[in-house]
Amino acid sequence: MTDKSNINVAALILHSFPIWLLVFSNVTSSPIWFDDYINPEEALNMYEYTIVFAICIPIFFLAGLWFKSLFNTIIPKIFNFREINYWEAYGMMLLINFIFNI
Repeated sequence: MTDKSNINVAALILHSFPIWLLVFSNVTSSPIWFDDYINPEEALNMYEYTIVFAICIPIFFLAGLWFKSLFNTIIPKIFNFREINYWEAYGMMLLINFIFNI
């Protein structure tokens, strides 16, 4: 069967932001008892958060490219599976992050 289904790229990108936010908020959240010890002078301001965000977004998309390359190198040879495109790899990477919270 040669039925080729198209992936909705816009929906995939829109779903990626909440998933990454959930992953990072879970990793960076501090326990309640620690909130008294946070030094507000060491906290990042909005300008620094913008810089971090601008650096992280391309890294997320490069991670999808890396995942595609890794998947296409290993899985088709072992399991005789077809190669995947970039958006399928990015979606699988998001799904793995959401399920296993890596």
